[in-house]
Amino acid sequence: MATGVSRIAALGAATGSRVPAAPAALAWPGTSSDPARIRAPVTRGISALLVAGEAVSDQLKRIKSRLVPVQLIPRFVLAAGGGALLAARSRQRPLLAAGVPIGGSLAGAYGGLPWRTWAAGKSGRDAEGAVGEDALVLGAAVLSVRQEKPC
Repeated sequence: MATGVSRIAALGAATGSRVPAAPAALAWPGTSSDPARIRAPVTRGISALLVAGEAVSDQLKRIKSRLVPVQLIPRFVLAAGGGALLAARSRQRPLLAAGVPIGGSLAGAYGGLPWRTWAAGKSGRDAEGAVGEDALVLGAAVLSVRQEKPC
Protein backbone atom coordinates (compact mmCIF):
# COMPACT_ATOMS: atom_id res chain seq x y z
CA MET A 1 0.00 0.00 0.00
CA ALA A 2 1.17 3.49 -0.72
CA THR A 3 2.06 5.76 2.15
CA GLY A 4 0.11 8.96 2.72
CA VAL A 5 2.73 11.23 1.16
CA SER A 6 3.21 9.03 -1.90
CA ARG A 7 -0.56 8.81 -2.39
CA ILE A 8 -0.79 12.60 -2.25
CA ALA A 9 2.14 12.97 -4.68
CA ALA A 10 0.48 10.48 -7.06
CA LEU A 11 -2.72 12.53 -6.97
CA GLY A 12 -0.66 15.61 -7.82
CA ALA A 13 1.09 13.81 -10.70
CA ALA A 14 -2.25 12.70 -12.10
CA THR A 15 -3.51 16.28 -11.91
CA GLY A 16 -0.35 17.50 -13.63
CA SER A 17 -1.23 15.35 -16.62
CA ARG A 18 -5.01 15.83 -16.53
CA VAL A 19 -6.46 18.86 -14.74
CA PRO A 20 -9.73 17.28 -13.53
CA ALA A 21 -8.01 14.14 -12.17
CA ALA A 22 -7.97 15.26 -8.53
CA PRO A 23 -11.53 16.58 -8.33
CA ALA A 24 -12.92 13.52 -10.11
CA ALA A 25 -10.88 11.03 -8.09
CA LEU A 26 -11.93 12.66 -4.83
CA ALA A 27 -15.61 13.12 -5.72
CA TRP A 28 -16.40 9.57 -6.80
CA PRO A 29 -15.44 7.70 -3.63
CA GLY A 30 -16.52 10.57 -1.36
CA THR A 31 -16.44 9.68 2.32
CA SER A 32 -18.73 10.79 5.12
CA SER A 33 -15.95 13.05 6.44
CA ASP A 34 -15.88 15.05 3.19
CA PRO A 35 -17.88 18.26 2.85
CA ALA A 36 -21.37 17.59 1.48
CA ARG A 37 -20.64 19.49 -1.74
CA ILE A 38 -17.81 17.02 -2.53
CA ARG A 39 -20.12 14.01 -2.08
CA ALA A 40 -23.04 15.51 -4.00
CA PRO A 41 -24.22 13.69 -7.15
CA VAL A 42 -23.97 16.93 -9.10
CA THR A 43 -20.27 17.19 -8.17
CA ARG A 44 -19.70 13.68 -9.43
CA GLY A 45 -21.53 14.45 -12.65
CA ILE A 46 -19.61 17.65 -13.25
CA SER A 47 -16.30 15.93 -12.53
CA ALA A 48 -17.15 13.17 -15.01
CA LEU A 49 -18.00 15.78 -17.67
CA LEU A 50 -14.72 17.60 -16.99
CA VAL A 51 -12.73 14.39 -17.39
CA ALA A 52 -14.53 13.58 -20.66
CA GLY A 53 -14.09 17.16 -21.86
CA GLU A 54 -10.36 17.08 -21.18
CA ALA A 55 -10.02 13.74 -22.97
CA VAL A 56 -11.66 15.25 -26.06
CA SER A 57 -9.96 18.66 -25.92
CA ASP A 58 -6.59 16.99 -25.41
CA GLN A 59 -6.82 15.79 -29.03
CA LEU A 60 -7.34 19.29 -30.42
CA LYS A 61 -4.30 20.92 -31.99
CA ARG A 62 -5.38 24.45 -31.05
CA ILE A 63 -5.16 23.79 -27.28
CA LYS A 64 -2.09 25.37 -25.68
CA SER A 65 0.68 23.25 -24.25
CA ARG A 66 0.18 22.06 -20.67
CA LEU A 67 3.54 23.66 -19.86
CA VAL A 68 2.45 27.31 -20.26
CA PRO A 69 1.46 29.20 -17.08
CA VAL A 70 -2.23 29.45 -18.01
CA GLN A 71 -2.32 25.64 -18.08
CA LEU A 72 0.03 24.98 -15.14
CA ILE A 73 -1.62 27.23 -12.55
CA PRO A 74 -4.98 25.39 -12.46
CA ARG A 75 -3.09 22.10 -12.19
CA PHE A 76 -1.21 23.39 -9.14
CA VAL A 77 -4.33 24.80 -7.48
CA LEU A 78 -6.42 21.66 -7.98
CA ALA A 79 -3.53 19.40 -6.97
CA ALA A 80 -2.98 21.39 -3.75
CA GLY A 81 -6.68 21.38 -2.89
CA GLY A 82 -6.96 17.69 -3.67
CA GLY A 83 -3.92 16.90 -1.56
CA ALA A 84 -5.30 18.86 1.38
CA LEU A 85 -8.64 17.02 1.18
CA LEU A 86 -6.91 13.66 0.84
CA ALA A 87 -4.77 14.47 3.89
CA ALA A 88 -7.84 15.47 5.88
CA ARG A 89 -9.37 12.07 5.08
CA SER A 90 -6.37 10.28 6.58
CA ARG A 91 -5.77 12.82 9.36
CA GLN A 92 -2.45 14.11 8.06
CA ARG A 93 -1.05 17.62 7.93
CA PRO A 94 -2.96 19.62 5.29
CA LEU A 95 -0.18 22.18 4.74
CA LEU A 96 2.35 19.51 3.76
CA ALA A 97 -0.37 17.80 1.78
CA ALA A 98 -1.00 20.99 -0.18
CA GLY A 99 2.69 21.39 -1.08
CA VAL A 100 3.58 17.82 -2.04
CA PRO A 101 1.03 17.49 -4.85
CA ILE A 102 2.27 20.70 -6.46
CA GLY A 103 5.61 18.96 -6.94
CA GLY A 104 3.77 15.88 -8.16
CA SER A 105 1.80 18.07 -10.54
CA LEU A 106 5.02 19.49 -11.99
CA ALA A 107 6.32 15.95 -12.45
CA GLY A 108 3.07 14.88 -14.11
CA ALA A 109 2.98 17.85 -16.45
CA TYR A 110 6.64 17.74 -17.46
CA GLY A 111 7.02 13.95 -17.32
CA GLY A 112 3.78 13.04 -19.05
CA LEU A 113 4.45 15.06 -22.16
CA PRO A 114 7.75 13.38 -23.16
CA TRP A 115 6.28 9.95 -22.39
CA ARG A 116 3.27 10.70 -24.57
CA THR A 117 5.50 11.98 -27.37
CA TRP A 118 7.57 8.80 -27.15
CA ALA A 119 4.47 6.57 -27.16
CA ALA A 120 2.97 8.49 -30.08
CA GLY A 121 6.25 8.14 -31.98
CA LYS A 122 6.20 4.38 -31.50
CA SER A 123 2.68 4.03 -32.86
CA GLY A 124 2.73 6.95 -35.27
CA ARG A 125 -0.48 8.39 -33.78
CA ASP A 126 -0.84 10.96 -31.00
CA ALA A 127 -4.22 9.54 -29.97
CA GLU A 128 -2.63 6.28 -28.88
CA GLY A 129 -0.08 8.12 -26.74
CA ALA A 130 -2.90 10.17 -25.23
CA VAL A 131 -4.97 7.08 -24.40
CA GLY A 132 -1.93 5.46 -22.77
CA GLU A 133 -1.35 8.61 -20.72
CA ASP A 134 -5.03 8.68 -19.74
CA ALA A 135 -4.76 5.09 -18.50
CA LEU A 136 -1.72 5.93 -16.37
CA VAL A 137 -3.44 9.02 -14.97
CA LEU A 138 -6.60 7.09 -14.15
CA GLY A 139 -4.60 4.40 -12.38
CA ALA A 140 -2.61 6.92 -10.34
CA ALA A 141 -5.73 8.88 -9.39
CA VAL A 142 -7.72 5.81 -8.36
CA LEU A 143 -4.89 4.32 -6.33
CA SER A 144 -4.19 7.63 -4.60
CA VAL A 145 -7.71 7.95 -3.17
CA ARG A 146 -8.34 4.26 -2.52
CA GLN A 147 -9.26 3.59 1.08
CA GLU A 148 -6.87 1.25 2.81
CA LYS A 149 -8.68 -1.63 4.44
CA PRO A 150 -7.27 -3.35 7.53
CA CYS A 151 -6.36 -7.01 7.04
